[in-house]
Amino acid sequence: MCKNPAEFEAKGIVKKGYGAASGRSRYAEMGGSIRAQKPRFRERGFSIDDVCDGTINVDIRPRSFERVRALATLVEVKWHLALPAETFSFYDVIFEHGGRRYPALVYFPHPETKGAFNEQFPGYSLLEILCPFVEGLRLGDEVLIVSASGSIRFIDE
Repeated sequence: MCKNPAEFEAKGIVKKGYGAASGRSRYAEMGGSIRAQKPRFRERGFSIDDVCDGTINVDIRPRSFERVRALATLVEVKWHLALPAETFSFYDVIFEHGGRRYPALVYFPHPETKGAFNEQFPGYSLLEILCPFVEGLRLGDEVLIVSASGSIRFIDE
């Protein structure tokens, strides 16, 4: 049976995030949440050392995504003294911008483990992408996310 390619590709727009991952608004004293989480993830045997210390927020509305098969799920990661332990899943994708492709991960902090500190955007139409530095990327740019391994599936709402 042939799979529908639209299930595994989604165009999206780069949106402004909260600035917590990069440390621009919260967690500045730690260099951002991603920088603070990297050693905790490495201790669990999963490295994200090759990605930038921040996420690229990609809005794929009116579509949404469904998590199919995580590359890794790290349970009860305690990365901040004042916050509860969280669970994180990572899904391998390709991030395309300006004709260039980058190996990337969808970074998914499980909302049910964030408690009162849940900052997730509503629904599953916003992807938080971890990848190497993307030259020339700007807010409002159109990008393409490809789930080549089938780790996530895109759904028309």
